[in-house]
Amino acid sequence: MTKNPDQKIRIWVMLCHLGSTLWLPINFLLALLLNKNLFIPLLNIFMPLIIWENKKAEHLLIDINGKNSINFQISTTIYMIIWMIIVLFMATDCGSSLSEILAENSELNRRVYNYFQMFSFPAILLGLLQFVCSISAAITTYIGKSYHYPLTIKFLK
Repeated sequence: MTKNPDQKIRIWVMLCHLGSTLWLPINFLLALLLNKNLFIPLLNIFMPLIIWENKKAEHLLIDINGKNSINFQISTTIYMIIWMIIVLFMATDCGSSLSEILAENSELNRRVYNYFQMFSFPAILLGLLQFVCSISAAITTYIGKSYHYPLTIKFLK
């Protein structure tokens, strides 16, 4: 890592990490405007990916930190998808059709809803881990130190 990168480089490095938290205010604004809770999948990956892809050639720090951020976001997204599949299988006894699950007044619909409520705590913890690590990485890299995300699978090397 280079010593004392200039301010512009450090801001782009910080934005590589903060871009992944953009899904929070966007979902909050959509919930307020549309009066519904909407989830935009993969937004936590797209912003760091766009920043990294456009700025990686400018400086090695942007390249390294962009990859770290993207790897962490992909990893947490995969963990969340795996968790959702596990909960769905537990709730549906592995043999129900999607139409049975989506039927409004069915017993299966209530059971799936109850399972998602019961098992949402690990998903909330994972989301909190993602948010805290992204903020921590942004602050740490802005002051010129390197940050290593926990539980990260290295997709981009």
